[in-house]
Amino acid sequence: MLRLLRTMVEHNIVTVKQALDAIEKMRTARRRLPWSEAEKILLNLL
Repeated sequence: MLRLLRTMVEHNIVTVKQALDAIEKMRTARRRLPWSEAEKILLNLL
């Protein structure tokens, strides 16, 4: 999932903010991902 979001941002399919919003929705839905790593990867794309 993280690689997909990063690729979508890199190809301008979604913005970093949209990807971060999607991650937040997954977090509130209790999905199991490495949250800090996900945020770090996306913030490095800014």
